[in-house]
Amino acid sequence: MYVSHCCFPLQQSFWQLQRILDTQPECPRHVTDIVLLVDSSGSIVPEDFGKMKRFLAEIMKRFRSTNTQFALMQYSNKYELHFDFMEYRRSHDPDHLVWTIEQLHGTTYTATAIQKVVRELFTSGKGARDEVTKVLIVITDGEKSGDPLSYSDVIPEAERAGIIRYAIGVGEAFSSDTAQQELQEIASEPTNEHVFRVDNFDTLQSIQSQLQEKIFTCKVMKFGYICATETCGEVHNTHKQPFRYNSKKAKEF
Repeated sequence: MYVSHCCFPLQQSFWQLQRILDTQPECPRHVTDIVLLVDSSGSIVPEDFGKMKRFLAEIMKRFRSTNTQFALMQYSNKYELHFDFMEYRRSHDPDHLVWTIEQLHGTTYTATAIQKVVRELFTSGKGARDEVTKVLIVITDGEKSGDPLSYSDVIPEAERAGIIRYAIGVGEAFSSDTAQQELQEIASEPTNEHVFRVDNFDTLQSIQSQLQEKIFTCKVMKFGYICATETCGEVHNTHKQPFRYNSKKAKEF
């Protein structure tokens, strides 16, 4: 009886690929500085502001086992820094850091707040570290209002600083096209990976795992295993030169 061997090369190639994948090192432990930038304008009722604080505390707890620092600023048409990276190193208790925050009220100067974060928080004087992944998470319940700056004034500056930006829009305000476009202006590319929308502050908790996974994920890319965070610069294969991940150019298998 004749037995065809035509599929042996394909099977062998699969086994070879599997051995390569099995021997790839795991994604390295990230060193990350994260700023939480929180809308506290008057359109947010006190009960919902409390739910947002609970969300912030839970996010910080999820990163306890990682080499991650946090800083937190709230904004309306005013700005208040609650703790920077140095203060976070002194107190790792999220509940202690978050629950004393009192809402500012006022209008919504999101663009100006982002500029303040870039210029004033991601600095060595505030405890930010060199050569780490820098992440900004913006949580807002609506479009900016009365802000003297536009996103085109501030986002390029954040890009040059290498800051990965996640935008979280909460509530019905983001059912409009213009509001959704604003989230996309804030967020890093590709925006579908960096924008979250939830119906209300109760459902904020539902995106905790997704947010954590997006910040700390390794993916199989065309150039090998590389960390999915844009500034990691690690290539987990035989390449000798570091590869800076560009989400617009790297192609995922």
